[in-house]
Amino acid sequence: THSLPVKAGRTPLKVLTYLSQLCPVVSTNNSYVPILDGAGYYKAEDPDHFLSLINDLLEGRIGVVNSEVEPYLDSVEYGQLIEQIFDNLRSNGNEPAPVVSKAEEPILDPVVQATTASSPDPKLIPKDSPILIISNEGWYGPRYSKHRYALALREYRDVFFIDPPEPWNLSHLFRSAVVSRKSPEGITVLSYNNAIPLFGGLLSGINDRIISHRLSKFLRRLGCLRPLFWSFDPRRLSAPSSFQPVVSVYHCADDYGLRWRSERFLAKRCDHVFCVAHDLMPRFDSLNDSVHYMPHGLSDDDLSPATLERSELPAPPGYGLYIGNINDRHDFALWEKMFLKNPEVTWVIVGPVQVTDPKGIQLIHGPTLPNVRILPPVPFSFLRTFIAGAGFGFMYLKKDHPANRISSQKVVQFLGQGKAVFSSWLSEYSDRQDLVYMSDDHDSAIELFRTWKSSSEPEHYKTARSEYAKEQRFTNLIARLPFRL
Repeated sequence: THSLPVKAGRTPLKVLTYLSQLCPVVSTNNSYVPILDGAGYYKAEDPDHFLSLINDLLEGRIGVVNSEVEPYLDSVEYGQLIEQIFDNLRSNGNEPAPVVSKAEEPILDPVVQATTASSPDPKLIPKDSPILIISNEGWYGPRYSKHRYALALREYRDVFFIDPPEPWNLSHLFRSAVVSRKSPEGITVLSYNNAIPLFGGLLSGINDRIISHRLSKFLRRLGCLRPLFWSFDPRRLSAPSSFQPVVSVYHCADDYGLRWRSERFLAKRCDHVFCVAHDLMPRFDSLNDSVHYMPHGLSDDDLSPATLERSELPAPPGYGLYIGNINDRHDFALWEKMFLKNPEVTWVIVGPVQVTDPKGIQLIHGPTLPNVRILPPVPFSFLRTFIAGAGFGFMYLKKDHPANRISSQKVVQFLGQGKAVFSSWLSEYSDRQDLVYMSDDHDSAIELFRTWKSSSEPEHYKTARSEYAKEQRFTNLIARLPFRL
């Protein structure tokens, strides 16, 4: 082929697919995108040149230049392209301006209306603006930070909690309705089916636009306008402007590593980015000017003493307790060592099981050790009592998983009851060894627990945990928001 195209051509979709996964491409075809040439796309002029380029790649002399490739990929994301098409249609007069009836116009709080003309206050959320929580975990299951924020925010506004969709199948072509359910706590839970298959994310932008339209239409029918958009999901609905929000927030509750372009889009397009741990914040500084620390929170119930009814406890008081998902992120080899070296301690594990790790399968599904009790998930209201009856909490995770090294909702729940917690290393508590007993290898974890068990813990440790937990009260966190509810 020619070194330069003779006339307009195209970049094969498969090339963009490889580059989106940071895989360089060597080809005898032209890229037709000059910015990609030599930055991730390498054009071979003949077979010898092809082999030479392959060798350079294998030796690490050439590769993907992120600073060049990423901006280009961002510019050709389907959502961006669709917006450009509509912008062009509007500028050419081919799309009429939307007609909004008086009934559909956003009704502002009188105080907001009075101040908008002279001194608008963008931090004040109108009283009739609902809150949309976009979650990557469904409402009817274990309770995570997004569920707990939804319950806390329910005290201030109507809350709509948008469940993640199930994988697409053909029947979804005929099931396009948004389904609404009311939870006992007063949260409106919305669910939907994807409009089209996503093909590994290639069509996510198109699907997001369709779904955003459906959800917005559904909310308008209820008279819910100008919502507070609050997303915990980095992989969908990454264009908050589709909902015409009064304020938009991306709340990063896990270490996703910015490995999805949708997360970068979401962080750029939202008014604010919240992070549950300090170590997550720097990565967003180049994407958003308003990055805030907003950690896992606690309710007043989490902090209040529980009545210990022996019949409600999973074991005699003083047991070790883990609550949460039981999956391959856990260091099951360390679990087994702790169980075997401390046979006098009862170890209680509560939560849904999804394990493929051989050691985990052996521990969870094999013959149960006499001092270990494995229980299925229990209602969230039981957890405070379970924690209050525990002597300590434990959470040992594999250190090769980045999300295991940040912070944990489970840890703060134990701190709320003043309990000692034994954990693998979490950066959020690195300077507070009086809060959490952390270790980074098996030997130190075993020794740390042995020392704790054989000596009396300083009384001020429990006080420090309680004081720290009080700072994580949702009322305190919501008071620190960069807008007012």
